[in-house]
Amino acid sequence: MAGFRTSVRAVDMLGRQQIAGIPTAISELVKNAHDAYADRVEVDYYRSDKLFVLRDDGIGMTEAEFLERWLTLGTESKLGEKSGLVLPYRPPEKPERPLSGKKGIGRLSIAVLGPQVLVLTRADADLELTQIGMAMGMIQHEFNMNVRTLKDSIRDLKAWTDLNDSLKGLYRDFRDSFEHLDGYLTLLDPTRGRLRRSRMELRGGEIENFLLQLFGERCRRHEVTIKATRAFQKKTVTTFPSSILPVFVNLTDNALFWLGDREGPRTITLDANDQGYLFSDNGRGIPDRDRETVFEQGFTRKPGGRGLGLFISRQALRGTGFTLELLDPPAGGGARFRIGPEADGEENGE
Repeated sequence: MAGFRTSVRAVDMLGRQQIAGIPTAISELVKNAHDAYADRVEVDYYRSDKLFVLRDDGIGMTEAEFLERWLTLGTESKLGEKSGLVLPYRPPEKPERPLSGKKGIGRLSIAVLGPQVLVLTRADADLELTQIGMAMGMIQHEFNMNVRTLKDSIRDLKAWTDLNDSLKGLYRDFRDSFEHLDGYLTLLDPTRGRLRRSRMELRGGEIENFLLQLFGERCRRHEVTIKATRAFQKKTVTTFPSSILPVFVNLTDNALFWLGDREGPRTITLDANDQGYLFSDNGRGIPDRDRETVFEQGFTRKPGGRGLGLFISRQALRGTGFTLELLDPPAGGGARFRIGPEADGEENGE
């Protein structure tokens, strides 16, 4: 199907015709910031460089939103349900705002301000996390319904295996695979006992058992050993299991991936000291050039990775008074992390 195409010159002409002047142009950009739920807008003009800079603390845009909305003139995404498009994201902690711009042409004001523009934007992390959370909620609901049916079926199958020895191997494999999958599903359900949303005492031994149940089969398949020291098993912290357990899951998952190309013994070590829990592996480690960026949103060296695991883990812990930090590598190489209370003076990330 044929469609219109617009040259940069046409955009420039439209901007100059639709926007009355510089004050109106700046006003249009401020309106956009308002509709993006910004609380602060800063404007600077560097006369000697002929450079105009506008910054806001709004929700920002994803790459898809930038291409499909901001770079598409006349979009009606702000008009809501009548437009047939998805409503713009609203931070859950902020009340709904009356929209300032509705024509979808305010961005043309940049043509009045200068011949070139550089747009730097990053979407609010809560947007992607909220979308992930909604998806996980729907998946968890569907799984729960099927899990109950499968558990009943396993019990029924057990009665048959008691009478038929030839079915015992099939029953055992089926039961073990289901229990392995059910271990993963606990991460989707914050109402289960191990992940309930209240502070409780959590021993290192419980964390060890959780990881062994979750990753035991995968560790056997890849010949990886999870070793917990006595100090780790005895150490107790009071925190939210729903915040700290997924951090250990993410670290273990990462370690298993990077241990895959190591020859010889592959080991994940769980230890503890006065500053918290210590998690290490004897894999390839983290290069010096990456040490400052491993916790940034979107950073990853894993093929197909999204760069969210360590970022989300640290943010989740900081919301509870704990933190995740990268330490010097252990003797012999690898990576080592600390999970424990935030040090005095460290940002809490809230």
